Amino acid sequence: RSSDLRLTSAAANFDIEYGPRGFNHGAGTTLTSTADSIELTGLTQGTTYDVYVRAHCSATDMSAWSFAYTFVTECGVNPLPYTEDFERYGSGAAFTIDPCWVKGTNSTTAYPYPYSTNAVTGNRSLYFYATTSSNYYSYAALPLMADSVKNLMLSFNVRRYGTVGNTYTTRLVIGVMTDPNDITTFFPMDTLDLQQAAASSIHGYEYCFSNYTGNGQYIAIYDAVPPTYGGTSSTSYAYVDDIVVDHIPSCLRPTDVTISNITDNSATVRWTGNAPSYEIEYGPQGFNRGMGFTVTSNTDSIDLVGLQNSTNYDVYVRGICSAADQSEWSFVRSFATTCGPNALPMLFDPDNYATGTATPLPLCWTRTNNATGTTNYYPYIFSSSANAHSGTNVLYYYFTTSSGYANDELMAFPEVDTVNFPMSTVEVSFWAKSSVAGKPFMVGVMTDPTNVSTFQVVDTITLTTTSSEYFVEFTNFTGNGSYVALRGVI
Repeated sequence: RSSDLRLTSAAANFDIEYGPRGFNHGAGTTLTSTADSIELTGLTQGTTYDVYVRAHCSATDMSAWSFAYTFVTECGVNPLPYTEDFERYGSGAAFTIDPCWVKGTNSTTAYPYPYSTNAVTGNRSLYFYATTSSNYYSYAALPLMADSVKNLMLSFNVRRYGTVGNTYTTRLVIGVMTDPNDITTFFPMDTLDLQQAAASSIHGYEYCFSNYTGNGQYIAIYDAVPPTYGGTSSTSYAYVDDIVVDHIPSCLRPTDVTISNITDNSATVRWTGNAPSYEIEYGPQGFNRGMGFTVTSNTDSIDLVGLQNSTNYDVYVRGICSAADQSEWSFVRSFATTCGPNALPMLFDPDNYATGTATPLPLCWTRTNNATGTTNYYPYIFSSSANAHSGTNVLYYYFTTSSGYANDELMAFPEVDTVNFPMSTVEVSFWAKSSVAGKPFMVGVMTDPTNVSTFQVVDTITLTTTSSEYFVEFTNFTGNGSYVALRGVI
């Protein structure tokens, strides 16, 4: 963590300024020397520095600053816990990361590299790539840690690639290397394979190296050439973020959290752990820990009851090894209760939902249309402040006789609890407008939201080009449907 700097000049005194590579003159650390050398101390290991020198010939006579001299301090042992979130680097293959990491690939592109797309948190992740085409692979060996690998635990977050199917995957092998510059010294310990996971889904990963018996000192993440998964080729893309290396704790974080037996008001949570008891916290998706519902269990599972139907939930589990020894919370596991009858009133504001043709619809909304081409995504939630009555989002219908498009589009909303709220007591209100005046728009009821033939018209509205509020009473409805639907035809 020090460096000797030698100078060549006839001057009697020298000014030295140094700092992290790229620092601005005047913002660095300054020293003076009466000799032609000086030792820079207190430097950070594995860090690139710039240093400038100027001759101080007299109180009024100083030379111009020298050109920058750049050097890198040697890599040492890193104290624990060690963290890396890649936020301090540029984005793209041209940018390096901590010089004490070793990256390797047989591709012509310098994988893995810091990347601004698909980060899990913040704005950067480390982007890995491997493919059966040309048998490309990529890996990253972490810096040397201040303990034996067998006493360490690695955790990180990873985002799966955005396309699913046999051709694309996210698959990482976790292991140890004796020589971080030689991939043949890589010893595999575990494999994270997200081939069956949802597109762009985020996954927390943790591995304890207690079973490692070799003499390697470098933990490594390896995007090896993937299997073909029954196809003819495959490519693995991985976006790794929020790396932590620390000692293996005495109370291990529960792993393999799964959700099963999901109904409209209950679900079963199971996990793997070594604690005598566990605390479970759950709540609506995105809730802040400490603000959810908590329950305890003395086994490795629990039934959550009293849930709301048609709702996304997050759940966390932690081990309680003793009153003074609790594990870290598990990585979040999300699930959705099934659709079920809903009490009234129900409010649906498009501003509360994500927009886009590829974005999934809100839970328990059902879209049908008669499009024959690829434009089969109408109606969908669309960002258009010019057409929204309030906010920015609208439910966008586009029906036309053009080839491949739909001329009949329908959106059914979550089921009404008609036992307690008979459909004849229902009133529907909404704001709407049309790009062409005089177009009919139907409000009705369905018995099966996936079958357009079950649609029963309650009222037909003639839309104008001005946003207006409409009220439809179902007083005269005598059918047995329980799904309110809005239908546009041409």
